[in-house]
Amino acid sequence: MKKTSSTKRALIASILMLALCFTALVGTTFAWFTDSVTSSGNKIVAGTLDVDLYMWKSATESVEITNEEQPIFGKGDSLAAQNNAADTLWEPGKTQTVYLSIKNNGSLALKYQVAIVVTDVEKNLNEVLYYTISPDKKFGEVTAWDGTNAKQVVLGNNVDTTDVALDPTSEHFFALSVHMDELADNKYMGGSITFDIKVIATQLASEEDSFDADYDKNAEYYHGSDSGKLEAGVSSVYLVVTEKNNSDNVIGSIDAPAAAIEDDAEVTLTITQKPEPAADVIVGDGEEFAAYDITVTGLKEGNIEPIKVTLTIPTGLDPTTVKLYHHDAEISCDYDPTDGQVTFYTTNFSPFTVIYDAESEYVAPEVPEDEEGNVEYPTATVTYEAQYVNVDLPWESYGQWSPTEGLEANLEAAFAFSCPENVDPAFDYWYCDFFVSLDKDLAANQIFLGGNYGTWGWIGFHNGDVTLEAGTEIPLLGSVAGSWTYHDVAANVGTFLCGVGDVNNALDGATFTVKLRLTNPENEEEYYDVNTVTYKFGGEPVIDGTPVKVENATTNDELASAINGGANYVVLGDGTYSVPSAVAGKDITIAGAGDATVIDFSNTAANVGDANITFENLKITGKDSNTMNGYGIQSTTGDIVYKNCTFENAFTSEFYGNVYYYNCTFVGTYYISTYAVDSATFVGCTFDRTDSRALLVYSHGDNPVEVLVKDCTFKAAAHGTTWAGDWTAAIEVDTTNIPSAGTTVTIENCTYDENYNGIVRDKSTAGKETAVITVDGTVVDNTTIKTTGYAGN
Repeated sequence: MKKTSSTKRALIASILMLALCFTALVGTTFAWFTDSVTSSGNKIVAGTLDVDLYMWKSATESVEITNEEQPIFGKGDSLAAQNNAADTLWEPGKTQTVYLSIKNNGSLALKYQVAIVVTDVEKNLNEVLYYTISPDKKFGEVTAWDGTNAKQVVLGNNVDTTDVALDPTSEHFFALSVHMDELADNKYMGGSITFDIKVIATQLASEEDSFDADYDKNAEYYHGSDSGKLEAGVSSVYLVVTEKNNSDNVIGSIDAPAAAIEDDAEVTLTITQKPEPAADVIVGDGEEFAAYDITVTGLKEGNIEPIKVTLTIPTGLDPTTVKLYHHDAEISCDYDPTDGQVTFYTTNFSPFTVIYDAESEYVAPEVPEDEEGNVEYPTATVTYEAQYVNVDLPWESYGQWSPTEGLEANLEAAFAFSCPENVDPAFDYWYCDFFVSLDKDLAANQIFLGGNYGTWGWIGFHNGDVTLEAGTEIPLLGSVAGSWTYHDVAANVGTFLCGVGDVNNALDGATFTVKLRLTNPENEEEYYDVNTVTYKFGGEPVIDGTPVKVENATTNDELASAINGGANYVVLGDGTYSVPSAVAGKDITIAGAGDATVIDFSNTAANVGDANITFENLKITGKDSNTMNGYGIQSTTGDIVYKNCTFENAFTSEFYGNVYYYNCTFVGTYYISTYAVDSATFVGCTFDRTDSRALLVYSHGDNPVEVLVKDCTFKAAAHGTTWAGDWTAAIEVDTTNIPSAGTTVTIENCTYDENYNGIVRDKSTAGKETAVITVDGTVVDNTTIKTTGYAGN
């Protein structure tokens, strides 16, 4: 290369000299001797990175291991059967050794790691299995088990070696031995374990360029990407990056909400695995790390909408040892030991580092029991969702059955399962799914299943050419996206909508059943049906054995008549309604058709007499003034729930019970006030206000209030001010009347725009310490935020 560069410089200089000579000699007569030299045939060839794994059957015979399934341990498999004692069952004290080699068949130096990836364990057999990797051992050179440097086999990715260099055409030999502990007792009988042997390679800082050999010293092991656009009827773009040559192993994913995406943009996710943690991130003794650069394109400039991200590390770890860093700052995350997914939310990217204790182990808490020894299983509520029956819904995706394209099918019955957000840790990682079944044989193209499943949006599919016998149970979530845990369902999604339809009117008289089931991952014969709903085609829906009485109403009189007649679910048509006194003492759901169905509180309040009421999918109009009380629900110690409702202007809850707002939108101006409730919960809500007066936390008299505001977005068109002229924050807390028992305000994962004076502020001059305000895990000193709002972490 240097000779070529010198020749090039000489040629350029010669051309310049020739030009000068030609200029000087114009008009004269001359003759030159000439000569030339040419460097031809210059060609740049990219080196090749090619690593292969071999199993040695004897000192002279080996077989190459490809990416296909070729087990070399086990019982009766193709390559495994060629190993010593491979066809015998395991017992305490047994050792099996296989001889392997790694060969660099490429033209570039490389570095590699060897990993034992455990994918499945039954009866905790891994607790008594140990392995060693003995370098530089050829066939027959290991004569006995040496447990000096043995490691326990754990579920997940057991990376045994640090980076090992391997020059082109070179080959490394090693022996892999697996040993069953002599002290293993009877509880491991019949157990099994499945694992992969993986070699991961990338280029080594060895070859030189014009300066040194360091240009590839930071070579990553792998990077991948995925892209997609926001589809009609879907609330987000879900992208996933998997391992090269193995689409079953997920490296990471994002779930970007529509509000974060630039209009009509192609969203691209790129994840690059890094060989070192981010700068200033310290990996402690006994800890391991996984480092990534994550790049996402197609988002709005200055995006403030949190984006859900997952990264995959080894499974089965103690969640308390898992830490996540963005650059060098530790951020909150959620680690699931069953699938190794680290989940977190962010508005910006690169770089991320996960640190964990690879030797730790997740131990499930004891299952709670009552005084009589009965297991206290979790609960979930089920409601009948009449507003989704026989209407056109935006079916955009489907599961493992047939898609809905060209299929005219609507739901004949729909149910919403809502799990409590705070899951008992003992059930966090139990498998959870909705099992559906029919009491008659299912022929081809008869049943239609659909619903709304969080990040997937509206999913609909039918059975196509699949036939099933009566009583066959189908895992609904499993047909869409693999296994789920109760933690996934309760904490991450919360409410699922499950619906059913008859494709060709062949199921009249058949009974459809849905069971929300928890299954013990350590013993799949132990399961518990949390709730059961049934629907007889052509008949009535039933929840936990109780028929659901559904009534339709188009006037206030019809609404009151339906309630007096015993309906516990009333669907309202378009129009404006008030809440009748007939609701007193009732448990009832009042559902609408969106903003065209209005419950009017603009000039009145509703005394509901200790009722429990759920309002769904309708509009609530409040007072168009900064009122503190008198316009809203009054006089109940029960629960008032608002789901998918729009609130306009000021609204107050004036009762000593609990109020819940799920996925609601608050528009107009003036505060939404907690005023006189025991607790108020806001989850997934959007405050899209005229000005920054959004949410006012107020305790009435000696009654403390517990407030949770989670995953909410605060937007405002302008600054707002209090009566005293102070600029308001997203959440205003008035501690003037806080009782000695105290009030708690917990704010989690919320965002606000520049028209708010921070996320939270004490609007009074009291600043009482009996009001405990917590923002994303940090307790805020509310005595210091009386004038300037707290901006958050």
